[in-house]
Formats: sequence, C-alpha cells, structure tokens
Amino acid sequence: MPWWPIGLALAASPSPDFVGQGGVEHPVWSADGRQVAVVDVHRGREELVVVAVRRGRGQGAERVTAPGGGEWHDLQVLFRPDGTLVFAGRSSPAGPTRLYTAQPGAVASALLTTEELPGSLHDPVLSPDGTRLAFTATTPEGTELYVRDPSGLHRLTISPEAEGHPAFWPDGKGLLFERSGDLWEVGFDGLRERPWSLGPGREVRPTPVSSEYAAWLRETELGWELVSSGPPLMQGVRLPTASLSVSPDLAWVAVTHEDRDRSDVVRLIAPDGTRGTEVRPGLPRLADPALVVDPERRWQLAVTATDDAGRRVLLLRDVTDAVRGASASFPGGPVHDVARTDDADEDAAADVIGLGDLAAALAGAADVVSEDADDRAEDAPGQDGERPPEGKDPRRPRRGGSHLGPRGGAARPGDDGRVLATAGYVGMVLLIVLVSGLMVAEALRRSRAAPG
Repeated sequence: MPWWPIGLALAASPSPDFVGQGGVEHPVWSADGRQVAVVDVHRGREELVVVAVRRGRGQGAERVTAPGGGEWHDLQVLFRPDGTLVFAGRSSPAGPTRLYTAQPGAVASALLTTEELPGSLHDPVLSPDGTRLAFTATTPEGTELYVRDPSGLHRLTISPEAEGHPAFWPDGKGLLFERSGDLWEVGFDGLRERPWSLGPGREVRPTPVSSEYAAWLRETELGWELVSSGPPLMQGVRLPTASLSVSPDLAWVAVTHEDRDRSDVVRLIAPDGTRGTEVRPGLPRLADPALVVDPERRWQLAVTATDDAGRRVLLLRDVTDAVRGASASFPGGPVHDVARTDDADEDAAADVIGLGDLAAALAGAADVVSEDADDRAEDAPGQDGERPPEGKDPRRPRRGGSHLGPRGGAARPGDDGRVLATAGYVGMVLLIVLVSGLMVAEALRRSRAAPG
C-alpha cells in the first residue's frame, strides 16, 4: 500500500505552549488565529483560559471570571467572529448550565435570562456569519433545539427524544443534530425536522464539510469510525470532547487515535478520502485537535497532550508543510479506495464485458434503473420524517436533492440506487447469457435435423 507522507511540525520541541493547572482540554481557535481558548480542569473545578498566540506559539494567558465570584463547571466554549467568547457552563457546582458571553480576561455575563428560557442550556454553536446561535435546552418539556437570532428566540424541534450537538450548514440556513443516536436535519426556511442518517450503529458529532455532505462519527464493535458520505475514512478514532474539528475552508477533518500505540499522531483527512497527512507534535495521548489559518496564511494546529509529568497540556504546531505535502495514501489511511469518476466506472464496465456495444446497452439500462431507484428513494417515508423499518439502512438525504459526491462528485456514495442499478446490470447480463445459450442450442438442433 502506498504511503502518505508524515508531516512533522516545524516546532519539533515537545515543550507545551500552556500548562496551567495540568488539566487542559478542548482548545478552540479564534477566527483570526491569534487566540486559543482552553478549559483548564483541576480538582473538579474548571477555568476558562484564553491563550494569546504569536507566530504559532503561546504568549501569555487571560482568564474569564464567573459572575458573582462563582466557579466554572462543564464549560463548552466558542468564539464569535469578532473575538468575543460565547460559552455554556455552570457557575456553581449544583446550578443549571447556562449560556454566557465575555471578553478575554473579563467577568462573564448571562446571554439569556431564566425568564427568557428556563432550564439547562448547552451545546452552543454559531452560524458561519455569527448572526445565529443554536443550542439545546433541557426544560420540564424535554430537551429541544433552539436558535437565537436578531429577531428573537425560536424553538426548532418538538420531540420526546433528546437532541444534542447541533452544527450549521455552511450557508447558515439549517442544522444537523443528534437525536437518540441518529442524525437529523432542520432548516430555517420552512424545512421541518427530518432524518438525515439512521445508522447502522450510534452516530454522533455531525459536522458539515460542504453544502451537501457532512462528516460524523459512528460507533462500531471496534470503537468509533470517521464517516463522510461514503465508506468509513478511519477507524479507531478518539471521541472529541465537543464537535469534530474541520478546517475553516472545510478541506480537512482533524482526528486523533484511541489506540495508545498511535496516540502521538494527529491525522488530517480530506472529507472525500482523496488526500491526507499525519502530524506528530511530540507528545502522546493527543486529543481534541483544532485547525486554523493564521494572519500569515500558515496552518496552525492546537491539540492537547500528556507530558512527561502526567499533566494535560496545550501544544501549538505549525503544520503548513504537512498540509501542502498531503497525498493520496498514508500508513493506515482510509479503509476504502479513492472513489472513481463516472468515466472510470464506464471504462471498467467495458473492460469486464469485453463487448463495447453490449456494455453501452447495459450501462444505459443501469442508468434507467438507477434513476428509478433515486425517484423511489426520494418518495420513501424516511425522507418525510418517518423512520424506515428496522434492519434497513436508508440512503442519506442530500440537501437540495443532489446525488453527487462531495466536492464536485469525486466520491461515489454507496446508496440504495447504486445497489439496485448493479442488481439490474447483473440481471441483464445473466438474461443475455441465457438467451444466447438457448439460441445456440436451437441452432445446433436445427443443424442436426436438416436433411443430408
């Protein structure tokens, strides 16, 4: 198997960029790459710390104080485009999880009052333009999905099942989210909630990687695997604290390994499985990688690791060379081959059959079968919000009805239409072989029965 290059960060020293109290978790970049927010855990208490970054290295830290002199717990942090922090957390050990906002180094203030929305608020996520804030709320009525925008507060879902981990599509017009181990979608322009992917296996952390497709994690008997609109991209993924890490241009998904023997590697994979690379920041037990492009247009990686003293620390590494050197295969890379284009599939069919005219006829018939299958799939109950019968794995809905692979159709998702087309193709081949055999047998019979 060909090898993908292993990209070594330029800052090869294992010295950490932030240690704090030795329990650093969940780094999150600001949009400009000048700051990284982390959660620092110590003896059951948490601190929200913002590390300033200059030329790819940590250059000092500021802490965000809880209102009323409280202490933070269960923090989930993100940056607005302007550098303001938005986060969920509890400001006392027994209090509810609420939403807050703050500037680095300042005292946090509540984003929503309990009069506006009671209960526990968590899993905040911002739309790409920063105008909408989506989150989940656990109230006496259940756990539902809400969004706050300039026009006010809106409830998006109504279900007896719990929702979580919403993620915006790049156009900001809809969300993917978890619901009881499946993935669902809801929009702001009249699209009611509907299933987006229903197994097999528990599916979590949906993260859109284009206007059509998303990456997510699926639980298997062997652990978590990374999936993106086709066969799995990687197995044995370490479950991130919050969402999957996707680069700002949606070109890369960053993941780490659950296996201790590979725990010193960060893997960067193109969502369509066509390219990838690896980075070794210098310390083991890596978790929660995050990517950004800094003001100098260089790729920067933030990741947590365990140092020689057993502390969880923050590492910052310049991975520009690794990204530029990414290629089509690497050690232990995607478990499937890079998908072929339509032309390559048709050429392969002609080579197998060996008869150009017959291949063309069968390819045309297969296209008809595929189109019929697509029409039936679009009309199936699963597309209208009802779960298909147990044991069936429905084709994953694509936004706008598109059936192309991610990023211009490079990938060929293995959906039900393809399966039916292949079945029709094989059936027609067998029928032609049978008819040809019967014709040959009839010709032999007639030749033997002819006079003389």
